[in-house]
Amino acid sequence: MLLFPTLFFIFFSAFFIGSVQPNGGHVEFVEGFVDKSSQYKLNEKIAQGYEIVSVTNAGEKVYLGAKFLWTLLKKNNNNDDQQQKNNQIDALGQKIVDQQKIVGTLVEQIKTLDGKLVTLEKRLEKKNQKNNQIDALGQKIVDQQKTVDTLVEQIKILDGKLVTLEQRLEKKDVELMLF
Repeated sequence: MLLFPTLFFIFFSAFFIGSVQPNGGHVEFVEGFVDKSSQYKLNEKIAQGYEIVSVTNAGEKVYLGAKFLWTLLKKNNNNDDQQQKNNQIDALGQKIVDQQKIVGTLVEQIKTLDGKLVTLEKRLEKKNQKNNQIDALGQKIVDQQKTVDTLVEQIKILDGKLVTLEQRLEKKDVELMLF
C-alpha cells in the first residue's frame, strides 16, 4: 500500500524544480532543475499575490514536481484584501485631492466676492455721503424756508404798519388841506 506513493514520489523527484519558502515569498530554484523562464514565471505569479500551498514545518524546504507546481498555486486572499485597501486609500486620496481643488476654487470665489463686497461698500459709502449732503441741503432749505416765512411775517407786519402810516398820512394831508 505504501509502495505506490513512495514510487510515485521517487518518480516525480526527477522533475523537482526548487525550494519554496514556507511564507509564500520569493522562490529560489535548485540549479539544473528548471530553466530561467519558468523561474521568472513562478516568481511573477508570487509577486501577483499567488502563494505556494503546502504544509511544512517552519524553515523546511518543500520540493514540488514541475507538473503539480501550478496546481498548487492559489490566489492569496490577503493580498486581495490589501489591494482592496490600497485601492480604497487611493480613492480616498483622490477624493481629498478633488476636495482640495474644490476648496481652492471656493477660496478664489470668496476672494472675488470679497473684492466685490469691498467695491459695493465703497459705493454705498459714496451714496451715504451723497445722501448726507442731500439731507444737509434739505435742512438748509427747511431753515431758509423758516427764514423766508419769518421774513414774510415781518413784511406783513411792516406792510400793516405801512398801511397804518399811509392812513395817518392821508388824515394829515386831509387836515392840511382843510386848513
